[in-house]
Amino acid sequence: MTEIVLKERFWKSKKVWYLVLFIFIFLNLFSKFYYLPEESIYGDEAYSIYHAQKPLSELVDIFLHDQNPPMQIVTLHYWMAAFGVTDISAKSFSVILSVLCSIVLLFFSKKFLNKEATIYVSILFLLSNVQLFYSHEVRTYAMVQFLCICSFYFYFELIYRPSKGKISMLTLINLLLLFSHYLTIFILVTQFLCVWMYFKNNRKGVISYIVSGFLLVILFLPWLKILIANLPKNGSFWMSTPHFGELKIFIFMLNGNELLFFIFSGIILSSVLMILLNKRFRFFVKEFDIKKYTIFLVLYLLPIALDFIVAQYSPVFLLRYFLYSSIGLFLVVAYIISNLNIMAPIRVLLFLPLLAFLLIAFDAKPQKEDDWRSLVSQVKSLQNKKTIVLISASYKFKDFCFYYDLPAFKDYNNSLKRLEQQNVFCPLGGFFDWKGVDVDSVDQILFVQAHRQFEDPKEKLKENILDKKFRICSEYSERNITLTIFKREGLDCNPLKIIGEQLPTKNEFWKIQTGIREQLLDTVLVYSTDMEPNPLFGLPYGIIEGIAKSGNFSSKIDSHSEYSVGIVKSIKDDLKGFREINISANTFYEEGSKGRVVVSVERAGQILYWKDAFISDKLKTPKEWHEMVFSTIIPDDLPDDCVLKVYFWNQDAKPAYVDDFQIKLSKVL
Repeated sequence: MTEIVLKERFWKSKKVWYLVLFIFIFLNLFSKFYYLPEESIYGDEAYSIYHAQKPLSELVDIFLHDQNPPMQIVTLHYWMAAFGVTDISAKSFSVILSVLCSIVLLFFSKKFLNKEATIYVSILFLLSNVQLFYSHEVRTYAMVQFLCICSFYFYFELIYRPSKGKISMLTLINLLLLFSHYLTIFILVTQFLCVWMYFKNNRKGVISYIVSGFLLVILFLPWLKILIANLPKNGSFWMSTPHFGELKIFIFMLNGNELLFFIFSGIILSSVLMILLNKRFRFFVKEFDIKKYTIFLVLYLLPIALDFIVAQYSPVFLLRYFLYSSIGLFLVVAYIISNLNIMAPIRVLLFLPLLAFLLIAFDAKPQKEDDWRSLVSQVKSLQNKKTIVLISASYKFKDFCFYYDLPAFKDYNNSLKRLEQQNVFCPLGGFFDWKGVDVDSVDQILFVQAHRQFEDPKEKLKENILDKKFRICSEYSERNITLTIFKREGLDCNPLKIIGEQLPTKNEFWKIQTGIREQLLDTVLVYSTDMEPNPLFGLPYGIIEGIAKSGNFSSKIDSHSEYSVGIVKSIKDDLKGFREINISANTFYEEGSKGRVVVSVERAGQILYWKDAFISDKLKTPKEWHEMVFSTIIPDDLPDDCVLKVYFWNQDAKPAYVDDFQIKLSKVL
């Protein structure tokens, strides 16, 4: 009895809850800010920052024709006015909103659930990969999470303790939700459907909620015409109608991964069975409220289902659009475990395996779509007076300009003009007219391409550059961005001063040279082979005679001999910090061949890094010899005991041929 009293006093102690609050605020701040300085803006973040820096008077026309409501850009405008136009400043706004969400979630759970559930739900939110990912994004999604839990806080307050002030607060918050993202309408649908469970016992609260909803409709009605006018239509929007495969992937991501999805689903399905049998077996404590359980479960499931159905007619189905469903998931799981009719220590023990799986799945440094900061740094290192830079798609000039010339980015009315003064051009719609460019004085073109599928799906810009007597020297593809380096025909791609050479011995194919790049003054290792075998040792695996670009031999790759000649090098002993890999080879392929070049890093049979490119994607004309180039940069955090492999590979019956294979290894500057 004394122990129970002490426990009650412990949990009721204000000092304890201040400590709990401090711990979760600190952990949320730490986890969300720790890697923030390393992140680049990406996706639509540049769009948000670019417009949010403008005076609000200039944004009215944008708001009237945008498919997104104005709340996020308006609030970001004032935030950046206070803290500056920087990537860290802009991203910090979302981080702060996410941390505020965790605080309100804690207070909500403490007030309307129970103290044990409060701890569980706070942990689930803290270790959520999707919540962490979008807490760094300069878009509206962190704001939606914050407003969502605020809305449910006043939703419950209004039902249990109705008042005019709470009607006003719920109306205001739900209005802000709609002006943050239109698909938050599914939150309001959830609240409306579930409120009727309280009609019998909390009639005044339900009527107060109806009044709040009526006021919300009146206040939002003037904006409805703008919303309808800007709704995306199938075939006219960058997204397409989703299928069940996408639904499955997004649900797995929302849960954390596939394993966590099955764990959470198992908990929820088991709870349904226990509720059905609860009168007989008392699986749950008497304080368990089926209404709250239902609301949290509906908040988890209904928005996903409704968004998927709506997206069949208007393509608006992405994980971030129903990210707030994860709050319903966390609440229902925490509520189930904390209300099990067993001793508290056993409930904690049941939660510990879930905690272990959450920690294993947690990704403190999630990979984002693009890294414009690194890309722009690379462009700057390559640029000289005889270089022009082309940016495609045209709207991606914002991302590029942000890191290339921030003052030009801030001078938003003249950003493009100021870029052109620095020989940076943004072709519109996949077409470049070369006006104002003295092509004869240009030796190098750096072509930065993102979202090719929208503005240049047939790669007309590349063809246009090649028609101007340039050739591709290197091509780096990283996620959604490709940097292609063109040099004028007749010029060396990377002029090297050779300072050492090792010729092939016995049945080795590779000539190894050490050189210094004249432009960058760094050391380069060059592995090259013309595929001509030593006549004393016969024909090695995959080498055939009669089809060749130079000499008489080439490496044939098909289903019978899948792998070309290649290199295998130790990361620690051979590369010694060399991470940039530039590949060139003369290639010839039969139409339909699946031949590709591969760069992989492996350890004990496990692939740690993989980058490849199909020959047919790089060279559009089959049955002709053409030079293929491919470049990549391997990560800098690979273990010492792994190996780098570079080779061509083809499992298809239709062959491809490789000749004059050259691999250059250098350090990233």
